Amino acid sequence: DPVLATGTTAITLEGDGHRFEVRHPAAWDLTAGPDHIPSHDALIFGSLPLRHPVAAATLWRLMGASTGFITLDANLRPPWVDRAALARLITRVHLLKMNQDEANLLGEHPAGPEWVCITRGAAGAALRHRDGAEWTAAGIPTPVVDAVGAGDAFLAAVVDGLVAGRDPGAVLDEANRAAAETVGRRGGLPPRR
Repeated sequence: DPVLATGTTAITLEGDGHRFEVRHPAAWDLTAGPDHIPSHDALIFGSLPLRHPVAAATLWRLMGASTGFITLDANLRPPWVDRAALARLITRVHLLKMNQDEANLLGEHPAGPEWVCITRGAAGAALRHRDGAEWTAAGIPTPVVDAVGAGDAFLAAVVDGLVAGRDPGAVLDEANRAAAETVGRRGGLPPRR
């Protein structure tokens, strides 16, 4: 959208967590997206496109056109949590990644995804396959400098590993390392791929 500002989020540290203020409306709320998406290995998105009909329609269209590994990073941000739309979306993804608070809200075993990944911060993470197999990894003790971006680094490692067909336990360990490297430095990006 040429008039609205680029989307921004103000993140405030509070006690043991963060408070997010997602500015609304933003340019991406009204983005219709491309008519065609090039070949890709993965399509990754959060739940915020569901907050506006234009962005939601774009998301559904891109998902329908995707031949890649479709991943939803829940990233629930009140007041934009539409449980009915999320339930429908979850049935269409290969991987649902959520933190423990989101799992408490949505349920730890939602119907639909081939994979469900639950992050638990310093307590580690779990990865479940729809066949019932489950892998867990303990957290990696790391002095936290800046937690912003840790979930994104974690998810990038999980998607990369699952798309490549690597062992799920090794994938989870690598994802925990990526998150630990990210929280240990300011800036939200791990120091490597």
